[in-house]
Amino acid sequence: MTARIGWDRRRFLRTLTTSLSLFPTTAFSVPPYESRESGPVQRALLDTPAKMSARIFDPLLDPRCYQLPGAKVEVWPAHWIWYPGQLTAHLHARTLQASMGRCAQVGYPSSFRQPLSFVYFRKRAVLSEGSGIRWAGPLARIRFILNGAEADITVREKVVPAGPVEIVVRIDFARGLPCLLLDGGKANNVSTGENWEASLDFHQWVEAEGSSSFCSPDTLPDEEREVTIEIPVDQVVQSKQVTTTTEGFLLAAGSELVVDFRHDEVGQLAFDLEGQGELTTRVGESIPEVLDPDERYFEQRPIPPTPCAAQARTVLLPLRGLRYASLSANQPLVLKNLHFLARVTPVQYRGHFECSDPEVNEIWAAGAATIHSCLHGFYWDGIRRDGLPWDDGVISLEAADAVFYEADPARNAILALTLPSPPALSDLGIIDAPLYALLGFESDWLVRGDLRFSHRYRDRLQEILGFYTTLQDANGFVNGRDVQPYGFFPDWSATVQTGPDAHGTPAYAQMLLMRAFEIGAAFADRWNDKKLATRYGQKARHLRSTIQERFWDPKAGAFINGLGPSGQMDQRFSSFAQILAILFDLVPEMDYPGLFERVLENSACRAPNLSIFYCYEFMAYAKAGRMTTALKILKRVWGGLLKQGYTRFMEDIRPQDSPLQQLQMYGVPYGNSLCHAWAGAAAIILLVRGILGIWPRGAGYSECEIRPQLGGLTSFKGSIPTPSGPVSLDMKQGAGGMLSLPPHVRGTLKNCAGPSEAKELSGPGDFPVTWD
Repeated sequence: MTARIGWDRRRFLRTLTTSLSLFPTTAFSVPPYESRESGPVQRALLDTPAKMSARIFDPLLDPRCYQLPGAKVEVWPAHWIWYPGQLTAHLHARTLQASMGRCAQVGYPSSFRQPLSFVYFRKRAVLSEGSGIRWAGPLARIRFILNGAEADITVREKVVPAGPVEIVVRIDFARGLPCLLLDGGKANNVSTGENWEASLDFHQWVEAEGSSSFCSPDTLPDEEREVTIEIPVDQVVQSKQVTTTTEGFLLAAGSELVVDFRHDEVGQLAFDLEGQGELTTRVGESIPEVLDPDERYFEQRPIPPTPCAAQARTVLLPLRGLRYASLSANQPLVLKNLHFLARVTPVQYRGHFECSDPEVNEIWAAGAATIHSCLHGFYWDGIRRDGLPWDDGVISLEAADAVFYEADPARNAILALTLPSPPALSDLGIIDAPLYALLGFESDWLVRGDLRFSHRYRDRLQEILGFYTTLQDANGFVNGRDVQPYGFFPDWSATVQTGPDAHGTPAYAQMLLMRAFEIGAAFADRWNDKKLATRYGQKARHLRSTIQERFWDPKAGAFINGLGPSGQMDQRFSSFAQILAILFDLVPEMDYPGLFERVLENSACRAPNLSIFYCYEFMAYAKAGRMTTALKILKRVWGGLLKQGYTRFMEDIRPQDSPLQQLQMYGVPYGNSLCHAWAGAAAIILLVRGILGIWPRGAGYSECEIRPQLGGLTSFKGSIPTPSGPVSLDMKQGAGGMLSLPPHVRGTLKNCAGPSEAKELSGPGDFPVTWD
């Protein structure tokens, strides 16, 4: 089912400039802060070192925060399996349902793959000796059939004899993901893994999907994987008729207490409460939001008032995305042990970056924390408004993998964008959104080098490309005339004044389509399907030449927007086509300066806000070697947000706006998501691809390009994870540095050279490098 509730509010952004007058534009003044320690609670101190920046932005690294001990779980020598794609479908459904329960405005225009409640699993093997086996599954009807004989449906263990065996397990009426965990005991060749088969009809069988991360019978694969981090109050922002004691707060009638937890996360407020009347709580990502008593336009549903009692009791409020909380009392009460129980996905920081500029180091740390805050099964777009996987989650993957290298959520984000089978025009919301799934598959191949993932979902890649083939006109283009009301959507910086038109034929979207066919051709070639590779390759080459012929303006030295809704030429210039032209090699390197001067660095062609496409724009800056300018933008915009007191980066960044205006979006006062995945990813990817200059060129970084740039820095060092180990680089201005390559990684050097002026180096090894 497609949820459309509240989606039309996103169309209001283009009228935001006229609606700003509805709200005050003066800056919000913050009263002096007070410090306070959190109350006592049993907890385990995180032992992760927090040496990333002067300020710590991730609660998982913050020594003031504590991870609550979780229940001990049993681990079996096997892992859960499910029908391919169904884990993503069930997680997607659960995420959407939770979002609609928590968030006031949930808009989801497209249709997606739906979760199923039944599946067959099968394993054939020859056992050298008999073995006792055991299995686990979800709340469902689970039928175990051994060599054609069905076992008692109430048991979960059996002795399997030696010799040839066929095990069939049918699961239906499942409450959640239909999945299986089977421990074969001595017969470990029958333990569940990818060597099992799965089917939806008992006729067509495919390799089952699984993950070595899921090995406990106590935790189903589609259950939450987060840990609970207790975050203490960092600062008291406002205190009206509130007395602070060593044990907590005394709130008088008519009081109001505003606290800052500093970390913007999803979780629950917890405290001990006693007294009279009731406590009213408002939570959000900004101080003005939690101080506003009018919750009609809040992005999360209001929290009902909490009644007090004469005897102290512990209160756990509903799940919300927040950094700040306002608590007010209508009668005297006592509030103790106030803390924020954040739900955080446990990860390791596998990539790192540090340079001579402390401000850039803090931007890296806050960018990584922003991505991490949005990591919940998928890479959500933001934590407060939707809390859903959109296409900007896939756009963020290169940065996320450079820091965390988490395969499961990355692949969930890719699969979430795939359409139902077979796809239809009515399934489309944003026309270009499914094309990012192809870019996601290619990114996964480059950073992980695992061809099984694309091969397992070959049908989805082919269905997406086949569907877009049916939408192509004689030029090979896809237009937005017939897809209402959404059309194409690059990001929030596409305006009526600059374009491109959502219901025209945007040049940038045809470039995405071209690149999707190129990726399809490359995968077909890797699958040894030469016929399919030829077909996709022909389409890609035709689009490449037609795009250059129809949309390149030789006089201006830039690409025009494309075509308008009636097929007329849209001769205006905007950033999107120029960015993709650089990244997809539609222009030679000698034309890069013209694209920047004519469009990308020309304010007349740019909206004043920075949005989702900046992930790609920063990659274009890195590829074009313009890191001095890019770092200035990063420090001015992203650094400017940190100077304002933000600890995460927002969805739509408008540096020219007042502090209150920056909170507004969709024509409502607090519509802007202040913790959004793409905004953290843009900062990370600029430093990875631009300063470190590490670009994957072969499967799993087997081949990579090393093109470091100082960009005005005097030194930097960092590393990114690969399947073989980290690729690390440590460089200083004028002095060169050291490059470390793991086994099976060959680096091609640009802007620098290795020993004896070598331009190609193969790992493993540590190699001194000098600047060219």
